[in-house]
Amino acid sequence: MMKEKINSFSFSRVWMLMRWDIGTNWKLYAWRYLCLYLAFLALMMIVVFALEPFEPAAPHNVQTLGIISALAFILLSFRSASLVMEQMIGKEKRTSFLMLPVSNLEKFVWRAFFASVFYLFMGIVAYALADLTCYSLCLLFGKGSGISPFLYFGNYVESLVHILFDYVPLGEHLTLPRWTYWVQSFGYLLFSLFLLAGCYWHRMARLGVLVGILLVAWGTPELLKHFAPVGLSAIYAPAEWINGALILLSILCWIFAYRFFSRSQIV
Repeated sequence: MMKEKINSFSFSRVWMLMRWDIGTNWKLYAWRYLCLYLAFLALMMIVVFALEPFEPAAPHNVQTLGIISALAFILLSFRSASLVMEQMIGKEKRTSFLMLPVSNLEKFVWRAFFASVFYLFMGIVAYALADLTCYSLCLLFGKGSGISPFLYFGNYVESLVHILFDYVPLGEHLTLPRWTYWVQSFGYLLFSLFLLAGCYWHRMARLGVLVGILLVAWGTPELLKHFAPVGLSAIYAPAEWINGALILLSILCWIFAYRFFSRSQIV
């Protein structure tokens, strides 16, 4: 049966698409987030057992673990963005996905939501479960003086909020200088680039983005060397301009990502 032409947007169809996607691929997704949970738990247990003589429950150790975990989670979010079109990999999965009576926009909204908001939610859940498991293991083995339920969870969430939504320093012990507040917008741009690459290349999207970044990092100084005015030693621009340019590029990446996503539906 051919997929009917649908031009409107319906949240009910997005909901049905979500149920179909998770119901069909629940083993893959369960394994993926189980690995995330185990990685968080491993970090906590390393702190508890390796830093036990130095009080793993000390405030600076708790905060440091939260920040390291949050940064690692954000780096993994780029991988999640690059997998936005994983349902189009393989002839059988591609055919099943194309035959769904759902519009291109609804498919894109769900896959983008799954790669970003759903991933963020599952990361918070995985960390909370890992923290609770760490506490249980500490009770079992009598390790980690001062360890309590959800000891690390609050600092992890606080670090995520600061990195994703705020421009203020992360904390007392580890901070980001205020003049680098545009780094957050650069992180959004990177996420958007990986999402764009995932819509353009169904396979090896991460490799394509990394190669592109390396080429830009290598090519920009070379271009400036040959075309910049003689005697130019530095280029200065207001931080607001840089921030605005990064946000504009991120928006363009999402627009082109949807265009590539829509075109890929055509067989």
